Amino acid sequence: QLDPSFHKSRINLACVYDLLGKHTSAIAEITEKLPAETKASNEAKRILAIAYYNADNEDMAKKIWLELKI
Repeated sequence: QLDPSFHKSRINLACVYDLLGKHTSAIAEITEKLPAETKASNEAKRILAIAYYNADNEDMAKKIWLELKI
């Protein structure tokens, strides 16, 4: 809240949400609250893939993991 441009905090918050079992909230943190250039980072993509996997959306998780291997 103090620095809205500190996007790493949103990625960290997504990690916390996922660990708490709030996978939809984790996905929303990444997909809805980060600017496009940060969403495209490997760090954001990794937690997004993990959150999708934990939310039983293995197809989306696999798609993201394949993007990361390029």
